[in-house]
Amino acid sequence: MVGAGPKAAGPEGAGPPAGVASPPSPPAAAPAPPSGRGPLITLDFDQADIETVVRTVSEILGFNYVLAPDVQGRVTVHTLGRIPRDDLFGVLLAILEVHGFTAVNAGGLYKIVRMEGAAQRAVPTIIGPAADTTRASDEIITHIVRLRFASAAQVVALLRPLMSKGGHLTAHGDIDLLAITDVAANVRRALDIIRLVDVESVLDELQVIPIRFVDAAQLATILNQRRRPAAGPGPGAALIVAEPRSNSLLVDAPRHELELIRRLIDQVDAPIPGGRRIFVYSAEHARAKDLASSLVALYAGPATGAAPTQPLVRIVADEGTNAIIVTASPHGWPEIEATIKQLDRPPRQVVVEALVAEVTLTDETRLGIDWAAAIGSVRVISLTSTITSGTTPTLIAPPAGGFTLFGVAGEALAVSLNALASQNRVNVLSTASVLVSENQKAAINVSDSIPIITSQQVPFGGAVPTGDSLTTSVVGTQAVEYRDVGVILTVTPRIGEGGTVSLDIKQEVNDVGASEPPTNSRRIIKRELDASVVLLDNQTLVLGGLIRDRRTTDERGVPLLKDIPILGALFRTRTQMIEKSELILLITPRVIGGTPAPAPPPPAPR
Repeated sequence: MVGAGPKAAGPEGAGPPAGVASPPSPPAAAPAPPSGRGPLITLDFDQADIETVVRTVSEILGFNYVLAPDVQGRVTVHTLGRIPRDDLFGVLLAILEVHGFTAVNAGGLYKIVRMEGAAQRAVPTIIGPAADTTRASDEIITHIVRLRFASAAQVVALLRPLMSKGGHLTAHGDIDLLAITDVAANVRRALDIIRLVDVESVLDELQVIPIRFVDAAQLATILNQRRRPAAGPGPGAALIVAEPRSNSLLVDAPRHELELIRRLIDQVDAPIPGGRRIFVYSAEHARAKDLASSLVALYAGPATGAAPTQPLVRIVADEGTNAIIVTASPHGWPEIEATIKQLDRPPRQVVVEALVAEVTLTDETRLGIDWAAAIGSVRVISLTSTITSGTTPTLIAPPAGGFTLFGVAGEALAVSLNALASQNRVNVLSTASVLVSENQKAAINVSDSIPIITSQQVPFGGAVPTGDSLTTSVVGTQAVEYRDVGVILTVTPRIGEGGTVSLDIKQEVNDVGASEPPTNSRRIIKRELDASVVLLDNQTLVLGGLIRDRRTTDERGVPLLKDIPILGALFRTRTQMIEKSELILLITPRVIGGTPAPAPPPPAPR
């Protein structure tokens, strides 16, 4: 039955040819064939059982197989001459295909099944427009291809009659995706047909063409007059509509006519020397007034009368619509527009968290420094020196009447203040959080308005008429002005590129003192601080050193006896105390939408 001797079968355990020995892993291509063609083999079967043919080929090529129960039949095969061993598996697939069967690779084990059910099994899958030429002609494969121009339903109707009995054709109309399952030869033929029909047809195309130097409406009128006598109304005629907001043309025309229209537009849309037009730019993020000030200084020349960088350029800001109106030549406008777009960027924002507290200075909190030194990581800053850091702070003694400036981590500082507050040594005057744009001023005002007599006219006697008589009256005047008493904090942030935040800080704390002659108005005690510092994002700044003395008198004694003139001093004691308090300001800037953290590295491959 088999005309192949032991030598022709090749060495024992030899694997099948390319596409057989190694199970294909969709959508990868089949492995490359070996360099040689192998021994020559002759097949001679006459009415042999199909299982006998499969077993014989498997013994020659050395692969495992499973035969479905319904795989039955008689096979007659005669080869004229010898065939290479590497082509033997393709011959087996052809024998099976003729009788309605095929071989499906399942992890190194070949399943011999009917072709009608092979499509539902894990057959090799190829994705893309190119055919896989390494597959055997009778091997069952699935090929997925995306159509570019043709309709998936139309292509399915064209290819379905050409599919084999066991082939399947599936279309996904929403994305024009086509899945073809059949023998490799039929799949390659289907791909050749798809390449012929999936081409761009002569349909109208819609394009938006920006116009730079001329008016789009006038140009649309000229182009419509040019093409109307030739094309006329009806299908295939070009449609040209002007879009005045962007000064563009909407052109709907066949491709060949669209190219002609574009060439005409390029010839007409050319700069005219000395011509000027009005351009309007609507600002999205910045204020038009601020943009106009910068553009006037750059293009229209300074107010001193110097020559402008571009002749005959006028720039006006319309604050009502937040737009910039520019009168310039068409060839000069693109440069001005590019500059505006670079300036009209969304501003970065900073959340400024501020806490103002008054610390009572005792032996445990002398000058407000000892408690800070016990926190840990402290950054001490002098207004005239560079920043130093370490686990143990290097303290800088404040000058007479000055203040100390240092920054610490926000969490540790909050714990310290809470501890001091629990001992009744801290009075939190204000705590606030405000969102402010970069280079804009943020003000936190926690105060009361109290009346202060600023001037007073001494009253004098007189009489005023009241009906038929005169009534004595005292006439006098007072000028009263309301003053803010409390905490006023002003912060202007600037964000650096390296994650730093520059702060211009102005703090003012006003308090009410004793009455002062000659108006007997309350005295305003004012403490003010002004500084410019640089912090890292999310770093807390502490400003201290504004110290105030408060004198109190305590008198104790025996009731009644302590009030006797002269002798009462023997029955009472009087104590005078001087209480010092220091004003502490904590500021923490937090940049919104800052530089994102670097992505974690990908996991190491197993």
